[in-house]
Amino acid sequence: MSHFTKISRLRAYSLLAATPVAFGLVLQLKQYAIWDQVVYYWSSGYRPVDLLADVSSHALRYTLLYPVFWIGQQLELHYDVIFSGLVVLLLVGTLQAMDHSARLCTQKTAFSLPRFLVSAVPLVLLFLVMNGRGALTFFGFSILLEAIFKAHFLRRITFAMGVQIFVGIVFCAASSGTLVTAIFALASAGWLEILRAIPQTLFARISRVGAAFLATGVVLLVALGSFVLSGIEKNILFYGGGFEGVLKMLNHGAGASIYPYVKNLTLPQVVTIAVVVAFAVEFVLLRLRNVLLWHILLCSLAAGAFGFSTLALAVLPMMLLAQALWHQRRVWLRPYDLAKDLVT
Repeated sequence: MSHFTKISRLRAYSLLAATPVAFGLVLQLKQYAIWDQVVYYWSSGYRPVDLLADVSSHALRYTLLYPVFWIGQQLELHYDVIFSGLVVLLLVGTLQAMDHSARLCTQKTAFSLPRFLVSAVPLVLLFLVMNGRGALTFFGFSILLEAIFKAHFLRRITFAMGVQIFVGIVFCAASSGTLVTAIFALASAGWLEILRAIPQTLFARISRVGAAFLATGVVLLVALGSFVLSGIEKNILFYGGGFEGVLKMLNHGAGASIYPYVKNLTLPQVVTIAVVVAFAVEFVLLRLRNVLLWHILLCSLAAGAFGFSTLALAVLPMMLLAQALWHQRRVWLRPYDLAKDLVT
């Protein structure tokens, strides 16, 4: 009964927090529209299977939103009206997933209204100003983080959590940059599981959680790898192609500030700098508490160099990290605590 009460309170407060967005839609002060690239395929009569078979960079996005078009057609309503209603539900789901993640990161199981508001207030404000694509990616990233933290902190993984990871990544596929961020987040969790096995087993065996992360990664690579590469290739070609196109993509995001300093560098120089920085950052991160949160946050910030919509996703791990640090009041680990406390 107590578990039911806690879940009901969270759902009730999530619905209440989403009312400003709902009222904005009813009063026509806010509307969410499906972007033109996806609408084109619906207007042209494409089926999701057609794009999936062609490994189109828009295949996952169109497949994700196809039910919205179909429902709108059946109800004789414009698809943007259905989509706007969906965004409200996505906000509710995002708020609940973030609260679940915050409980895991702070090791506090009871529902707390102040902790809920720390995530709810900025998220509601963001949903009021963002577009529909951003709502899809925020929901996807939030449920992905929830599944990762369940496996990481509870030391177990289930089939349902694997499905949740898959669904989260598919929602993040609404944007190529956020899809890459989601994959980096999952890879960070798998990497830490491998590191966790080193001092204990010297790679003789990996924990069940680590093996599950690796298995999930293989399945996702097989199922979505071609679509990820297709989306990345499309973006690089848009900016001119080749290594020069990769660097020019920095102008699309927060990386615009460093583009003047790297535009004349060669590929070997960039790779060398990236490897050195990565090793230095990793050396510091492994001596911090909440090491997984730090990894996910930095991955989100790094991906945000190529797009501001991608950078916005860093808000989610940033809020969770702030709550975890507030409850723990301690940032650094003593070196000899590293192996023992790597999951904290």
